[in-house]
Amino acid sequence: MLSSQLSVLLYDIVKAKMKVDPWEPLSKRISQSRLPNLNLDELHFKAVQTTAADYRMVELFPGPVIVVDEEGSIRMANESALAWMGKTIAEVENEFIGDLVYDRRRNNNKGQFLSPIIEVIVKKKETFLEKSYVSTALLANPIPVEISTKIIKEGNKIFFTVVIFNEFSAGNFDREILHMYNKIFSDNPEVLSYFAKYIAELDVYTRGHCQQVAEYALMLGMEVGLSNEELEQLYIVSMLHDIGKLAVSPEVLHKSGELTECEKKEMQIHPVAGADILEEFAVFYELAPYVRHHHENYDGTGYPGKLKGKEIPLLSRILSLADTFDIMTAFRPNSKTYTIEQVKEEFIKNSGKKYDPDLVDVAVWLIDSGKLKPANFCAVADIKRGKRESG
Repeated sequence: MLSSQLSVLLYDIVKAKMKVDPWEPLSKRISQSRLPNLNLDELHFKAVQTTAADYRMVELFPGPVIVVDEEGSIRMANESALAWMGKTIAEVENEFIGDLVYDRRRNNNKGQFLSPIIEVIVKKKETFLEKSYVSTALLANPIPVEISTKIIKEGNKIFFTVVIFNEFSAGNFDREILHMYNKIFSDNPEVLSYFAKYIAELDVYTRGHCQQVAEYALMLGMEVGLSNEELEQLYIVSMLHDIGKLAVSPEVLHKSGELTECEKKEMQIHPVAGADILEEFAVFYELAPYVRHHHENYDGTGYPGKLKGKEIPLLSRILSLADTFDIMTAFRPNSKTYTIEQVKEEFIKNSGKKYDPDLVDVAVWLIDSGKLKPANFCAVADIKRGKRESG
């Protein structure tokens, strides 16, 4: 029954009442010069919308949230609402909301409704943070609150949402909201997908780069016998490996000529920044090292950790080859595009230096067999996992 319409209301209330930034410390990972280009409000909103279907936003919301039908009978109440009323869900379900949350009088002698809760049911009039007084069985006297109501349409049915903001608990609101956002975002993959979209919009080249790198990386991963779980991790890492570019200033990221030493150092922060961003999300925490080390060199001359040989995670070593393959073969303005033979020469020349020699052998074999080709010509389905085909 819950829909994104409910999350919209909760988001609006949070935005109106919150004094702190729920993206902290995530926003610290992003260059301040980048922030004007990022619509964090839109990212907030989209991320919150995705939580409506599984009730996380509602259950974690620090204030009472109640959904009633057209008759005013309660159909859903979150834990905060149940605690506020001193009831269990079995005790309140199908009960009239006015008997459980009331303002002593439902209308005055002029017929004007004093309670926004009753007004939305009878007049179908929505309210937003309207001041009122309410009581419950646990409260000896009515207390001042701000009530927001919203009409939710699900098919042919109409439901009414009632959200109660208790002024007296406002001091804890920011802390509770931060807790809510941390819970929602820490295991919400959709949030990073929105960041990835911003990367594509901010850097035209990156738009197709990550997808191609993922395709090439999967081809290499299947050939060396990665498990299904490892292949899934490799795909996610490939798609998000450049998310740290959000920490690079637009002037450096979009520069067409050769970078200065200072600009190179700024560009080199993106693997670390990308890993730091991934670490903010529980679902991606274990993948962060693969992004952090995808610019390490096999001989220890890379960055950021100067790891050497097998110290570099396998998925990072695979990603390094796939990344180079796309960089060399994809068409980009002001950059040279290499032939497939030149790419193969690059791999062989730097085998044991930049790249894992065993992976270079696999990549060269895939090139010679015609399976690894530039852009849009990869036939992942033709590769037998963990086994080379002859020919």
